[in-house]
Amino acid sequence: GSGRTPWQPDATDELPCLTLAFAGLRSVEAVVLGEDIAQGQRIEHLVVRGRDGHGRWTVLGEAGAVGHQRILTFPPAEVDAVRVEVARTRDVPVVARVAAIGAPS
Repeated sequence: GSGRTPWQPDATDELPCLTLAFAGLRSVEAVVLGEDIAQGQRIEHLVVRGRDGHGRWTVLGEAGAVGHQRILTFPPAEVDAVRVEVARTRDVPVVARVAAIGAPS
């Protein structure tokens, strides 16, 4: 195995989210997200937001079911953080992987 532990929010969290923070502004054009399929497909809707250099969050994209792996692409955005908000689930989500993909410079 990879030796990595999947992320699972507290069952009482009404809007579970994962945040990837960067050392500075970075051009991002996609987010890769994957569920721990051994636990079942649980995510039904998610929203990806980016934080600009002034602390404002804007929607970069939205997606439905995630499953084993979902690659959500969007126009390149200069951000210092990316947040994945799990807006709707069938059960408490179990996220196996999340990554931000940079746009070519």
